[in-house]
Amino acid sequence: MPTIAEIANAKLAGDVKQQVEGRSLLPLLKDPNAPWAGRILFTHVGRWERGKAAESKCRNCSVHATRWDLVCASQSGVKQWQLFDVKADPGEQTDVAAQHPEIVKEFETAYGQWWDFVQPQLVNETSVGPKVNPFKELYTKQFGGGPDAQTLQPMEPGSGNEKKRKQ
Repeated sequence: MPTIAEIANAKLAGDVKQQVEGRSLLPLLKDPNAPWAGRILFTHVGRWERGKAAESKCRNCSVHATRWDLVCASQSGVKQWQLFDVKADPGEQTDVAAQHPEIVKEFETAYGQWWDFVQPQLVNETSVGPKVNPFKELYTKQFGGGPDAQTLQPMEPGSGNEKKRKQ
């Protein structure tokens, strides 16, 4: 979005600018050799049981930078960070967290700041989703198959049976 906005000479301001995490690629489009600073990318699966955001903070998350990937391999709610040197180990086979605790701490701190920033923007935690995933519904319309009436019954939004969903 920042690239398109800059090309269109549109200024991102206020709330919109705060929500846009990207940056314009225009300098690289103009000059492939332009200086380009690395940045940190945060990922989180973004799914948790209603009201369990805090407990799910480090579940299925990662922090990526040019050289490092920090991945949380939580087991039974216990946070366990793994660090990979992607330049030396592109297949991420060797956890080097014990050898680089300062990187783990730096990335974990940055992740915590990012999490605190995005939480107020996640406004649909209490929203009730559709009975059937819309993408799966389109797939079954195109290719056939899909759940029968008995399978759909416990998926009814607001029924309290959402955990039993099979789709």
